[in-house]
Amino acid sequence: LAYQMQNQEINQHYGLNRFHRQMVREDIPVAKFVQSEEELQQQEERMRQLEILNAQAEEDARVAKKISRQMKQEVRKHDDYEVRNHGDYEVRNHGDDYEIVDDEELARQLQEREKKKYEKHLERKKERKLKKERQ
Repeated sequence: LAYQMQNQEINQHYGLNRFHRQMVREDIPVAKFVQSEEELQQQEERMRQLEILNAQAEEDARVAKKISRQMKQEVRKHDDYEVRNHGDYEVRNHGDDYEIVDDEELARQLQEREKKKYEKHLERKKERKLKKERQ
């Protein structure tokens, strides 16, 4: 009777272990799939955010150009007025044009840097994922 109870206890223990291992084997692929889906959703959301930011930056650049043109027109009108009324004409340096170009270029470079940072982040994340899968 003791031998039979001992065998029953051992069989129950090993059966429970087999059941747990089987559950883990079945759950791991599901968990990996769910995780990859969540990561894909996060990546898509981040790309949508970047697109929104890019659109906003383009709109800001367009508005800045419009304001710059208006300001230049005002300066020209003022200069023309000064020439007509006072005769002392200042030659304007077109440095403002270069500043605007520089600002636009800087904004473009910053966007590129952010995009590269994000792409590096995704690469590192992908490498870590592959490394974990290989282990």
